[in-house]
Amino acid sequence: MSTQIGLGRHAQLAAARERAAFAADAIAEAAREADTTGATNDRWKALTASVVPDARLSTSSAGGDASIASVSWAAAPFGAASASAAVSRVAPCIDATAPSGRACIALAFLR
Repeated sequence: MSTQIGLGRHAQLAAARERAAFAADAIAEAAREADTTGATNDRWKALTASVVPDARLSTSSAGGDASIASVSWAAAPFGAASASAAVSRVAPCIDATAPSGRACIALAFLR
């Protein structure tokens, strides 16, 4: 039973990471368009929040033409049982800041 629960949790994490990567890629593609507006970014932020629970999407400049699209979401802690101490196994987002307790994925792109 424990193995099945663990597999289910990992499948949920993989699905959340996959949806976040899709959202980061979509905002990067939208940002590369010549006619990108604030409304387009707002639309993708709203869509990301509906696809990835508690998601926060952002773009930042990395210098020159390079930019970073990042999506962070509430990290799910892992524990063997509800009474055990939960340990978060979240990798930090490289070149983007994510608050403690949040998972993150970042995608670099050129404008």
